[in-house]
Amino acid sequence: MERYEEAIYASSEAIKINPDPYNAWGVKGKALSGLERHEGAIRGETPDLLPQIAAFNRSLAIAPQNHWNWYYRGVAKEKLGAYEEAMADYERARQLKPNYQKAQDGVKRLLLRK
Repeated sequence: MERYEEAIYASSEAIKINPDPYNAWGVKGKALSGLERHEGAIRGETPDLLPQIAAFNRSLAIAPQNHWNWYYRGVAKEKLGAYEEAMADYERARQLKPNYQKAQDGVKRLLLRK
């Protein structure tokens, strides 16, 4: 059983101590995605983004070379129906790690939608 609530809490606590650990933001984004929190758009700083996308944005601002966060932000965008943005994220993940199978699968999945 996944422990998303605990991961969200732990990553939030780590961020309070040090707001720039890209991996804590990535874990938080992944855990939020795991909970399927698509109903809660962030108000204020990023009104049009879901919480997990905002967490991945923060992680990528700190460590843009992290292929994992590009991929998972793409997954969140794909779930929102933002297919072009998701494709760009999957492609960026593939640029950073050419043999990253999950990113390749994401690209294939979106190409089949056309």
